[in-house]
Amino acid sequence: MHYYCSKESGRGVDKTALTSIQPPHTDNIFSGRKRVEWRTKPMPEGKHYCYETKNGGGCGMVIGEYTVSNVKRFDTVHEISETYISLGCVPRDFLVAYSRGRALYAHLILFPRRYAQPVEISTFSKYGFENRIPLTRPPQSWCYVYKTKGDNK
Repeated sequence: MHYYCSKESGRGVDKTALTSIQPPHTDNIFSGRKRVEWRTKPMPEGKHYCYETKNGGGCGMVIGEYTVSNVKRFDTVHEISETYISLGCVPRDFLVAYSRGRALYAHLILFPRRYAQPVEISTFSKYGFENRIPLTRPPQSWCYVYKTKGDNK
């Protein structure tokens, strides 16, 4: 199976996303403890592949997948309920520093599944369907990934 990474949409493909996440957040996601992912920009709802960054001792590979649902915008950290804070597994002070006064988006994480064997980033490709240039580095935050229907590579 081969995947294609692009910010553009295309025909004949199933749209998913590849998201970069640092440990220990990856461990918290796949243990079921972390149910909310915080970002300063919204990510798409649907299936996400999880790239565990090398920063913080991660493996630098795609380690699993999950579904993002119910993206909720908060204009300030002060309007975030304690429930959302606890589901995100980060303290409010961290969110204040992270947001730097910007809006935050809470992405509900559903159905996390860690792979038995991590997948190399080069399994994914950037740009479109014709170029098939393997990724050599992960996205800064996230990017769209397309799985071409019928492609068995």
